[in-house]
Amino acid sequence: MIVECLVSTQSPGGELNVAPMGPRFDDHFDWRAPIGKRFLLSPFEPSRTLANLQTTHAGVLNFTDNVLLFAQLALKGPSIQWPPCEPTEVIAGQRMIDAARCWEFQVLATSQAGPRWHCQCEVVHVVEQRPMVLFNRAMHAVIEATILATRIGILPDEQIRTQIASLAPLIEKTAGPEQRAAWNWVNHWVAQNLSQPSATAAGATLTPSNSLEPRE
Repeated sequence: MIVECLVSTQSPGGELNVAPMGPRFDDHFDWRAPIGKRFLLSPFEPSRTLANLQTTHAGVLNFTDNVLLFAQLALKGPSIQWPPCEPTEVIAGQRMIDAARCWEFQVLATSQAGPRWHCQCEVVHVVEQRPMVLFNRAMHAVIEATILATRIGILPDEQIRTQIASLAPLIEKTAGPEQRAAWNWVNHWVAQNLSQPSATAAGATLTPSNSLEPRE
């Protein structure tokens, strides 16, 4: 199973990096007692996450329900501002203050598999910081739209527009204010980065929104 979260790592000099990633857990992973259990991270080369994991051999899985933060970190630009973090307790690193739960981990082994690397990791410490809000369909729609946005230049523009438009009913039916703001932010970013912006289905028009400005 793959679970979306935000992975925080730091360089040997203490420079923070936070990136959305999907760690892979096997079917027998014990979610109630994760300490000592293993999972797999597959960062691309080159990436700051991979470089940090290869040098410091540690990081944090930050589980959050803030889909706007997912979108902003996935589509970040050179002036990205990291979410507020604080020092970890067991590893040398930083965890997100607003995350619901944080799992500190160590990297046990790494191996290359094409453009990705496989990092075998073990959970060494768990911090529960607040209750995790249950995900609704609008949250999933924002995450899927964000993933589509990262495929600009890889998939045809019209395919991206069509698939994002297909997610709009989930926003209309189930979104609250935070999810609508995140949806607008992603659509703003997509409108600015697609080569030929065009209107899509109602509720998913890819035109700039004034509600949130994307970080470039």
